Amino acid sequence: MYSLHQAYVHLLLDEYLQRFRYSVYILILLSATLGGQIRNATPGSLGGRLVIGMVADADEILHPLISRSVSGKRISDLIFGNRPLEIDETGKVNSGFFTIEPLNRSASSWRVLLRRGVAFHDGNYLANTDIFFTLKLIQKYGGGVLNKPYVFDKITSLQNNGDLELRIELSEGDRSFGRRLAEIPFLQERYYADALTLGYSVFRDKSPQGIGPYRWESEEGTRINLSFHPNFYAGRPFLDEVDILFFDDDQQISEALVNDEIDFA
Repeated sequence: MYSLHQAYVHLLLDEYLQRFRYSVYILILLSATLGGQIRNATPGSLGGRLVIGMVADADEILHPLISRSVSGKRISDLIFGNRPLEIDETGKVNSGFFTIEPLNRSASSWRVLLRRGVAFHDGNYLANTDIFFTLKLIQKYGGGVLNKPYVFDKITSLQNNGDLELRIELSEGDRSFGRRLAEIPFLQERYYADALTLGYSVFRDKSPQGIGPYRWESEEGTRINLSFHPNFYAGRPFLDEVDILFFDDDQQISEALVNDEIDFA
């Protein structure tokens, strides 16, 4: 296996850090978008497969709207595609694949504009109807990260304009609304439509589908395999595959690291 320390050096010393501002953990996990652009990286220095060990339940990382641990959320982001946000002094939020900005001083009206050509893993493109659908799911069944629930109870109207723009009206001003909306993964309505009637059990019955840099390939026992998303909106992910191995406790992970069964934990 390649040296994990070399991987850190290549990622931390180059423009990857400036562009994504991820934690060290995410820098390694997401090694996406700068595959051919990382300067001074030797051919094959990261190419191939990264194997990550986790003490978690596989179902935990396959649920896009409920994350019970930080590590589970970060793995989930590989599939569903959340990323660090840029927020300016006006409250405008840029996530890389969409922007959301207040339209009035009270921040009770917001405009979402999607980047064109953001593809889900199955090749369909992200549209404003998917945002609408995701918000309806959360309003009906809830969701959140750790002990922080997603709360969007101030929404009074949603209006689509074309397929890339969405206008949102709130019952009262909320300066944090844009950031909070940008923190949730947007789900494809066409793929997850049954969730509105069947609830979140759909996430256990269907393979995960998102816009993230890595797509679901298979699950065998305690191993999940992800492969790079060839149409990822930010460019070709550098790693070809990411494997996630699940363990019962930290002792098992320590032994796996010593035995070179995993690269990272």
